[in-house]
Amino acid sequence: MFRVALVALLLCTAAASLESYIVTIAAPAPASAATHGRRLSQIAESLRAQLLDAARAQRAAASAVVSGASIDAIGEVSAAVEQFPSAGADAGGAIIAEDVSAVFACVSGFAARLSPGAVAFLTAQAHGGGATNAALVSVVPDAVVRAASLGQAEPLVVAAQVAAEAALSWGLDRLDQSALPLDGLYTAGAVGAGVDVYVLDSGVRASHAEFSRQGQIEGANFVAQPESPPRDPASFADCAGHGTHLSGTILGARVGVAPGARLIAVRIYGCDASGPVSAVLKGVDFVLRRMASRPGVPAVINLSFATARLAALDAAVASLIAAGAFVAAAAGNSKIDACGTSPAADPNVLTVASTDADDALSSYSSFGPCVALAAPGRDIVSAWYGNDVSLARMSGTSMSSPHAAGVLALLLEQFEAPSAAAMRAALVCSASPLGLSDPAAAADGTPPLLLFSSPRGLAPACWPAMAAERREPAARASQAPPAPGTAAGAGAGVGASSGALRSGRISLAPALALGAVALAAALLLL
Repeated sequence: MFRVALVALLLCTAAASLESYIVTIAAPAPASAATHGRRLSQIAESLRAQLLDAARAQRAAASAVVSGASIDAIGEVSAAVEQFPSAGADAGGAIIAEDVSAVFACVSGFAARLSPGAVAFLTAQAHGGGATNAALVSVVPDAVVRAASLGQAEPLVVAAQVAAEAALSWGLDRLDQSALPLDGLYTAGAVGAGVDVYVLDSGVRASHAEFSRQGQIEGANFVAQPESPPRDPASFADCAGHGTHLSGTILGARVGVAPGARLIAVRIYGCDASGPVSAVLKGVDFVLRRMASRPGVPAVINLSFATARLAALDAAVASLIAAGAFVAAAAGNSKIDACGTSPAADPNVLTVASTDADDALSSYSSFGPCVALAAPGRDIVSAWYGNDVSLARMSGTSMSSPHAAGVLALLLEQFEAPSAAAMRAALVCSASPLGLSDPAAAADGTPPLLLFSSPRGLAPACWPAMAAERREPAARASQAPPAPGTAAGAGAGVGASSGALRSGRISLAPALALGAVALAAALLLL
């Protein structure tokens, strides 16, 4: 009876403990992406078969030792096994697997829901080679990644706040100055025209006034369905606010670094601003497909999260860089060496730490030699998802990375950058000196550099780092987002009254009038 009870206990335990895992495979490089997908699908099918065979074998062994009283339970499990891959189990509950179907292009692998027994089985296959045609490399939990922002956002609803803060974010003001004090102006020599910016985050409020010049915003949703409350599976609308805030900093009409860039919102977070690694990988696959469909168009990727080093994430980011993308990433808010996190550790990623308004490294910011430079990150004002004119103040390295993504877009309008490493070197070359008051950060090799975007563009002294020719201004004109008044871009613009994309000096005074208009609309909507 003890053995019978043990079998029943194992069965119930395993059935209740399915967890999501990422399975990676050392597959040979295929001739094409389509071949790669087919090959990985074949491997997944092979592993399904092996799991099923193992489940049947263990079921047979278990059925030989249990009493007649347990045969009905064994029969129920057998029925589930026969429906594999929808479900599979052994009589002792040790091997169960579901949904081995999410095959990735950015890494050689797939996602699956596995029981502890299935994990042990596949891990043994990885260590011993197994019977598959390609060796298993790893079986790791589908960890949760979280947005690298701190606490709750502070929506701006008071009249004075809306009017003043809509005028100019201090982070934007700081970018075009080599030293303090702030002068209340932001001057840019470009607008990011012709550059695609992919924000992998919580989605975006596409109807927000900051994005009125974008025309029809493209995007995709990779958050698992169904959601609560129910929503359109294809919707990339933001229900957390984080993605809207980042997007505003990168290319908002008033609060954005590069308002002429094109936004592509890739939703990988749910309403709590977190999501599984598998959603990130699906998002990266989407980016790679879209990049391949737009040859010659520069692509900037913003990744405002940091998590413990994970090979699958590192491989996904490497695939973006290999495809020609330029990646800006948050250093993280754990006040640790960013070299121990993904994606910040990649040497070709523009990893960004956070500074306060006095140029001090933010108390929460991670640091270390994997950081390329720092950028404004505390109390940054940008678009918010509350309504179409709302703003909010947020802090974190999540807010620093978008400043860098925006500057990348500005430079990519002007230069044919040969590689991500060259672009990182150019930004490091042009950065402003930053005094590090944090002894730990200075001792651990954090570069004392602050992101700088000169109104005159990249300094000639830094051109050798790019090893590229300057673009002609007209080279990207046909790829810029539609201007207000066109069929795709019609609507109320926000920014310069001329209707042209903002390029040049933005001062506090004219924006106060815009803030008053925004306030009137906000009071109607709140």
